[in-house]
Amino acid sequence: MKTKQFSLAAAIVLFSVSTVTSQGILGGLFGGNNKNNKGTKEESKIKPVQVPLPTTEFSDPTGFSGTYHIKDTLWFDKDGRNCEIFTNGCTYKWTDEKGNPYFSNIVKFHYIKEENDNLVNKIVVYLNNKISKDAYKLDETFLKNTGLYSFVEYYGSDVRAYIQIAEGIVVYTYGSNKDYSDANIFRVFAKDRSKLDEFDKETCLALLQKKLNEGKTKEAEATKAKLMGNDVYKQMKGKIGFVNHHGNTGALYGTISEKMDVFISSVEIGKPVYYRAYYNDIPSLKCADCKKNVIFEIEGNKISLAELRKKSSAWQSKIGNLDKADNDFYSMCPTLLNRSYSNYAVLYLLYQIKSKFADGKSFKCKVTITNYRDGVDVEELATGTINLVYKSANSADVDALMELVEKVEN
Repeated sequence: MKTKQFSLAAAIVLFSVSTVTSQGILGGLFGGNNKNNKGTKEESKIKPVQVPLPTTEFSDPTGFSGTYHIKDTLWFDKDGRNCEIFTNGCTYKWTDEKGNPYFSNIVKFHYIKEENDNLVNKIVVYLNNKISKDAYKLDETFLKNTGLYSFVEYYGSDVRAYIQIAEGIVVYTYGSNKDYSDANIFRVFAKDRSKLDEFDKETCLALLQKKLNEGKTKEAEATKAKLMGNDVYKQMKGKIGFVNHHGNTGALYGTISEKMDVFISSVEIGKPVYYRAYYNDIPSLKCADCKKNVIFEIEGNKISLAELRKKSSAWQSKIGNLDKADNDFYSMCPTLLNRSYSNYAVLYLLYQIKSKFADGKSFKCKVTITNYRDGVDVEELATGTINLVYKSANSADVDALMELVEKVEN
């Protein structure tokens, strides 16, 4: 999962603050813990006070609404906005009539299901009694799949959400994927302040990932039930099929639109051929942190993408990084052999047996896709074979392919 950088401006519209305790901030600002800061008599009279919040104690049947504690300290400008949304902090702090600045370690949530006889399914977030935000709407699909209440806002490319991760515990997440697959936890809220140590960010993220996987598994079961009505998937699951062109499949559109008659069992070396895998289960759900490895075998010689890229820096540059495990019941349709672009692992194996090339001779090529982690092929996902036929008429094209290998080796 590629980590997304979260823009500061996006993250702190409501809650971006420095992660220090209120005691530390108060001491730093007002001299309580600073021996070098003698302070003036006027400064010594200034005492930070809790910001006014709505007096209503919100509640609802889901348990989402209520008063929550946070570990961080919030400070506000004169309009009630969180000071940390400004680069240089607050120019004019919000104070009471005595000049005491307002701070808070408390936030209130109010879940509203209906409003004016309309279903709205939103939460209102209260930092204080001046400012509230109600842009977060219930993610009904997420609730259906995981049983968790999540209220989400889509802001440009950002996906921000308040998720009830456990009873009395809410997390604020950010990322860019609508399925929360890249979600990071920015803040934890607890109705019981003592729970903040137990439910730290790492613990909450693990809980969220567990629920996400459970939800994806449930969704995947429904998807597979539909796919079993597709003749190609029904016959090909656990197998790899070979085609003359990727356009003969639905790979570009993320579907299985091909028919069984598009698959081929042999191809002349130098002619284009592509391959597509069909999985019994979604690989990424079986192993969330796995990579996708492909193993090739010809004439008893075997090499995988993972192995070949370790042979030298030259081979590594040709193979590139391994892809993440596929996130669907079928793969794309990459190249096996082509005059202009070929899979270098297949070329490497053909190069090892080039002395055996003779007109009309056929070589069985076996392709296996695995989930790969920490140098180990964890599980075989799909396999298939195709006969690669050498033709003297194609010798110029074959020689050109072998030269590609020589350039890497030498």
